Amino acid sequence: MTEQQTETSTQRRGFVSPLQKAQAGKIGGGGKDQPNPEPKDVTTLERQDVDKSEEEADTSKKNKREETHFRQTVWMPKPLNRRLKIHAAKVGEDVSGIINKLVEDYLKREED
Repeated sequence: MTEQQTETSTQRRGFVSPLQKAQAGKIGGGGKDQPNPEPKDVTTLERQDVDKSEEEADTSKKNKREETHFRQTVWMPKPLNRRLKIHAAKVGEDVSGIINKLVEDYLKREED
């Protein structure tokens, strides 16, 4: 392979990735008679498979939670974490709820 062929084969001719090239209609799709569609900016496309009401409900639920709660990382040994997750699944509660109850009980005991 000559130097020019190597250089040409490694270039993508204006596209950052093969995905962008495919989205622009440059991969597959037949002959040269087809018009060149405008390349789409995939970062601004709306998802068609998601209902707006479902998406809005998730956002409003998250906003309400963020107004009343604070995210906190808790470090614990892996075996304890595993036991806690198994227990939460058995009793049908989430891990955060269990930890919140335990901290509340602890603080009540210590503050009295």
